[in-house]
Amino acid sequence: MYRTVAIIGSFQKYYEDICGVIAFFRRNGFKVTSPYLSQITHARDAFVVFEADDQTLSNDEIQTDTLRKILNADAVYVYNLPNETTPTDMGYVGKTTCYEIGVLMAKNKPIYYLYPPYDLPVPINNEQILSPQDFVNKFITGDVAFLLPKKERVECGSALRVVFSKPSLLICGSMKFYSDMKRVQNELVALGIDAIIPDDEADLPEDITPEVFSEFKRKVSQSYLKKIRNKGTIAILVLNEEKNGISNYIGANTLAETVMAFTWKRKIFIYNDIYPSLADELIAWEAVAIHRNLKIIKQFFEGYISKRDSTVESSIDTIDEDEGI
Repeated sequence: MYRTVAIIGSFQKYYEDICGVIAFFRRNGFKVTSPYLSQITHARDAFVVFEADDQTLSNDEIQTDTLRKILNADAVYVYNLPNETTPTDMGYVGKTTCYEIGVLMAKNKPIYYLYPPYDLPVPINNEQILSPQDFVNKFITGDVAFLLPKKERVECGSALRVVFSKPSLLICGSMKFYSDMKRVQNELVALGIDAIIPDDEADLPEDITPEVFSEFKRKVSQSYLKKIRNKGTIAILVLNEEKNGISNYIGANTLAETVMAFTWKRKIFIYNDIYPSLADELIAWEAVAIHRNLKIIKQFFEGYISKRDSTVESSIDTIDEDEGI
């Protein structure tokens, strides 16, 4: 009979509810291996850090330690309520949860969900969708867990670990360079890089008032800064063409975006040469002038993905060796 369970899901969104589920499982005789009932101290990249966590550990070490606790459970319960981005009958799963599901499927762990997960390209059996009470009843009665055949399980697990963490790059610059942004975006996509550009101001009506235009600019700036901060964004490319007779131009708005990229530890690429007026800052922020050579960005992305995947496999191997899984 299963007596240990791990709970995964968006702790940033649902941790208060998840604490209630932990208490419910414990009252019904289950040991919860992860998470511990502990206060969240802060968010760090794609996951939260608890008081019970070793604060000296790196992101990779915390994720590895968390995976070890999850893999030590006999079954895993995904607490995935619907939210504003999902249909009302489907549950939200973030990138970290998708990554964890991929590892769990590769390791043949029984997984159950509160709601059918939205936009998760893996086969889900209806028997895997259970309320906390139904989950308890299922295992108390000794009902066997639904598992995928090995070939499907390994393929799905590998896909989830990679696809759901595909990194992206944001292109920043003056809207006067918008046609160049679209051109460079297409060139980066052709190199296999997920490149994002802002909304086009040309789509606005000609008779727009200054007040409405200012509101539009404010919302666009806020939205783009959120995209820079997005966990999947690993770099920005500052498109600094000539403007008003000034070579390698970087305006105030683009500078603000570059500052935020530096603050959130995103790699900064400069399309042409370093803008002299900002040379000290850009050099200190380790910005790389690529002189229109997009292959430099491609090499960076390939290196990032290779290091990430190597870390994932090393983490799983370490868990296997330490725990005999």
